[in-house]
Amino acid sequence: MSDHLMTSRRFAPLFWCQFFSAFNDNFLKNALVFLILFRAGFAESTANTLVTLTAAVFIGPFFFLSGLGGQMADRFDKAIVARHVKLVEIAVSALGVVGFWLHSVPIMFVTLLRTF
Repeated sequence: MSDHLMTSRRFAPLFWCQFFSAFNDNFLKNALVFLILFRAGFAESTANTLVTLTAAVFIGPFFFLSGLGGQMADRFDKAIVARHVKLVEIAVSALGVVGFWLHSVPIMFVTLLRTF
């Protein structure tokens, strides 16, 4: 049964879209944590505070906007919503790459905030 579901034309794209979205979000969060921890110039207490803030910024949009996401999923076609969200996610991920390349913690926080 699970082999059929994972290869079905209707379910497999949705599954892989969700999988890579979650992977991208967690990769970005962990990259920001490593950037904070191993970047010279942060005191230990400042780094600990920023790592805690990273977790809060990562979870915040899920907590506050989940109801709105549920309404959008009920009101609009899921394929169209997923397509638009993925296009925005590609642009913001490109900004995250730039932020990581520049070692810019503020840019990385902005990109992490959009991961809802």
